Amino acid sequence: RGDVRSNATSLASRMEAAELEIRRLRGKNEEYAFQLERIRKQLQQLSELLDERFGISTAPLPDDLPTDPKGMMAAADERFERGLYRAARSIYRTLVRRHPKDKLAPRAWLRIGESYARENNFESTLRELTGMERNYGKTPEMAEAYLLVGAILEKQGQCRKALAVYEAFLDRSKKHARAGAIKARIARLKKDPACAKGRR
Repeated sequence: RGDVRSNATSLASRMEAAELEIRRLRGKNEEYAFQLERIRKQLQQLSELLDERFGISTAPLPDDLPTDPKGMMAAADERFERGLYRAARSIYRTLVRRHPKDKLAPRAWLRIGESYARENNFESTLRELTGMERNYGKTPEMAEAYLLVGAILEKQGQCRKALAVYEAFLDRSKKHARAGAIKARIARLKKDPACAKGRR
C-alpha cells in the first residue's frame, strides 16, 4: 500500500511537472509567434519601401509563372486587373529583365508606371516612365507614357509642364488615336489664364 501511495505521489509530481512544462512551452510558442509576426511586418514594410522608393520588386514570383513573354504578360495583367499591383510589378519587371528586346517589354514597363499611378504614387510613376524613356523612348508605347505623365502633372497643378509634355507627345505621335483630343486639351490649357501666366 505504501508503494502504491508513493507511486501515485510520484506520478502526480511528474504530471504536475509535465503541465508546467506544457505551459512554459505554450508561453514560448506565443512569444515566438509574436516575434515572427513582428518580423513579418518589418519585412513587408521593407518590401514596400524597396518597391515604392527604389523600383525593386521583392514580391515572390508564382511557381507556375510562364517563361515566355506573352505568358508572363498575361499573368502580370491578370494581377494588375485584380489590383494586386506589387505582385504584377514583380512579374512585369521580370519580363523586362529576362526579355529586354521583346516587343512586350516596353508595354510591361508602361504598366509598372500605370500601376503606381493607380496607387496615387506619382513620384514612382514619373521615375518609372523616365526609366522607360531612357530604354524604350522610340517605341509606340512611349506615347501612352507621355499622356500619363501629362495627366499627372495636370493633377499636381503643374500646367506649364503638362503642356510641354502634351506638345512633345504630338511632336512624336501625330497619327496617334488620341492626337485630336490632346490638341483640344492643349488649346483649353492655353486659354486658362493661370496656366498662360505660368502660375501653375
